[in-house]
Amino acid sequence: MVKRLRILLIAAGFLAVSYFLTEAGPQEGEVFYLSFDQGNGQENPGIPGDGIVISSLPFAGFIVSPLFSFNGVRNGITFSAFFRDTVPGVDVTNIKLDLGLTGRPPVPCGIILGVGSPSPPVLTPPVNGVRGIAISFTQQELEALLAPLQQEPECANLTVDDFYLRNVLFFKGEGFGPVDDLDAFAVGIGTNVFPGKCDTPGNPPSELFVDNTKALGLFEGIVQDVKTNGITSVSLRIQPTQVIFDPLTFGTRGVSLWFSIEPIRFYPSVDIATVTPDLDDPLGGLAAERALVPPDGRASFRVQFCEPGEVRFILVYNVRAASVTLRDAIIPITSLSEAVALGEALLGVPLYNSTVSHLVNAFQSTSFSGLFRELSLAARDLLRLTRNEDQFEQLRTIFRRAGIEILLSDILRAPVRLFEVYIDTVVFMIQAGVPFREVEIALIGR
Repeated sequence: MVKRLRILLIAAGFLAVSYFLTEAGPQEGEVFYLSFDQGNGQENPGIPGDGIVISSLPFAGFIVSPLFSFNGVRNGITFSAFFRDTVPGVDVTNIKLDLGLTGRPPVPCGIILGVGSPSPPVLTPPVNGVRGIAISFTQQELEALLAPLQQEPECANLTVDDFYLRNVLFFKGEGFGPVDDLDAFAVGIGTNVFPGKCDTPGNPPSELFVDNTKALGLFEGIVQDVKTNGITSVSLRIQPTQVIFDPLTFGTRGVSLWFSIEPIRFYPSVDIATVTPDLDDPLGGLAAERALVPPDGRASFRVQFCEPGEVRFILVYNVRAASVTLRDAIIPITSLSEAVALGEALLGVPLYNSTVSHLVNAFQSTSFSGLFRELSLAARDLLRLTRNEDQFEQLRTIFRRAGIEILLSDILRAPVRLFEVYIDTVVFMIQAGVPFREVEIALIGR
């Protein structure tokens, strides 16, 4: 039987804790990789993708060595785990922590076992091709862990500074289990601070601004929450401008186009910054994770610059965007995740897929004749879909699975609602001289 982690109850005055921090305290946005001791001396799995892995055996979890102190944590903390073969989110579904309290008697306030975040775990962006699983605690959630202990007189003055990380356990299936391929374990100072290219402070830019020139007034990038502590971190929201919804510009159709963000380009090199979905903005972060900009919403990214340079977000109209747009024209759905999933599922209906392809071709047209030809072919295939019993039933079944009953009139009305906005948008972009129907938002650090 695999042993439960050793619980070391160490009297005050004899506990050695490594802070990994300077006297000035941790810098928000910094990331620290931890090492462990499973009984054979200190082992350091290093960083994700370096080929070094360690095992928790003979224990169920990993014993942090040296211990990691929370001293100076002021705005939450994040824990991320990476594996060689274990699949995060499938084989390992959660992270639990054993937390000790520095300089306190072991009873009643010496250690808290199996602490989990109130928020569900998330998958991290890949680091060196390795994706991990992570949990975050806000500062308020950390303080809430202390509240029951503070009822005891000898523990009344506890603060988050007193916490230290002792043990790390991974939830597998029905309970905790050993892991034999831990590739890296990281602590990020702040909520949703994941490992990336800028794990250590470099030469961050001192000035940040957004260049919306190539967005043609259709979209705008808005910078929020700028932080500069060795790494310049910023929240970038990409959203449609009011022009998109102006009846004098793009008609009165009641439907607008979705756009995909593909690709994201880095200048002068990919090493200047890390771009991840901004999970502090749940809706915008979800859209960023799907690489889509909703017509009535935003995509929110967290960008961390470790060197000056440019990050360019290219907005295009591709099959994914066109499918969600057509679905929107048939019947609007307010849930972002449901809208995207439904749009992707509908591509499995051949004539729906063909309609989407013609819509993409229409958007890419370089002439008015090409635009109208492709829109006519899209309308033709959509009409053919309503007359094909098997495919129409396939389409209705996909909608029913989402709890939506559609009518024939919903599909027949879609071109009327959709084609006006296509014509308005493409004519606008042709007149603006945009050759590939791309718009660009650049975030520049100097």
